[in-house]
Amino acid sequence: MIDKRTELAEEVRAKFEYQTETGRLVRVARGRGAKVGVEVGSIDPETGHRRAYLAGRNRMTAQLVWAYHYGSLPSGILRHKNGDNSDDRIENLELLKKQLPVSYSHEGSEVSEYGRLPAGVASGIYEIRCMANGRRYIGSAVKMEKRWRLHYTQLATGKHHSRHLQRAWDKYGESLFMFRVVELCGRAELLLREQHYIDTLKPEFNSRPNASSQLGWHPTEETRQKMRESRAGKSSWMKGKSHTEQTKQRISESRKGKGGTGWTQERKDKISAAHKGRVISIEHRARISATLTGHKQSPEQIEKRMQKLRGRKMPDGFAEAQSARRMGIKLDAEHCVNIGRAKAKLDDDQVRSIRQMLADGVKQKHIALQFGVDPSVISTIKTRTAYAWVE
Repeated sequence: MIDKRTELAEEVRAKFEYQTETGRLVRVARGRGAKVGVEVGSIDPETGHRRAYLAGRNRMTAQLVWAYHYGSLPSGILRHKNGDNSDDRIENLELLKKQLPVSYSHEGSEVSEYGRLPAGVASGIYEIRCMANGRRYIGSAVKMEKRWRLHYTQLATGKHHSRHLQRAWDKYGESLFMFRVVELCGRAELLLREQHYIDTLKPEFNSRPNASSQLGWHPTEETRQKMRESRAGKSSWMKGKSHTEQTKQRISESRKGKGGTGWTQERKDKISAAHKGRVISIEHRARISATLTGHKQSPEQIEKRMQKLRGRKMPDGFAEAQSARRMGIKLDAEHCVNIGRAKAKLDDDQVRSIRQMLADGVKQKHIALQFGVDPSVISTIKTRTAYAWVE
């Protein structure tokens, strides 16, 4: 299967020739009303970019120059290094991340950059503004960055639901659009705040005057059945097809560091921090118990678990202690302390610091996050159920 971006690049190479000194494309194949040997494109007076009509769209010639050299349209934003938007020499072009420029306002300070949204930005109201004419699109999202990427993908592929926003994007190019966080708010307030900004700012790119959302909506069983019937007999669009080696390589590169053993340490730390201090409700526990009742592990699962335990080195005296406990024999205090020290995750100084913080009134979940342990460990230190040997 050939990628559309690659197909367009092949068309560029077939129809045009690149001039090294000027960075211009010259037509070498006849087209509708176009002469051979003529430079392609004209300067857009509003943006300064050279633009040309190709494959049904008015495109920046910088994108065509990039496709001519690298065999595919750019997957992100092209920036002219010297600031001259008409200078399309390949050495003057820089590919930025496949993301919109961010303007994020927080506590009176504004930061504009290319990259990810700042940490902690989740649900709220956003705007997509065209810097060429000042027009905007207002929306709301529970996951801001996910929605942001969706808008970019739809606009870059010409499939955005707002035809006015799509036409402006095609005319001015992605470099003149900015994504800005307008306000952070909870899920319950999203529609109310979105409607407020639609009424006050009157965004020109919004298709509807009223804010709406499917948040919290669940289809009925009847609707689900109709959806199943509508899909019956329809196979995946990829059935019987396969990706090219180039596409496979791009997919592989984009997936690196996003899952499995390829997770970065930073990603692991974020996942760990998100789960620390998490409390499972009684109802949730009951549902988990109900799903596991009567469940038996398969021989493969048992073998996999045993393989993890094989070769595992336990603290000295652990086996004797386990055997003594089964027989009801009470171990001496020194033996218990030795086993406890061997299994301990915290040293004596850390335990003393935790006790001091508890005495100062610091919450257990905050202490657990600081020391990287489960809150239950802090609780056992408070009651001296664990680390009793530490004075």
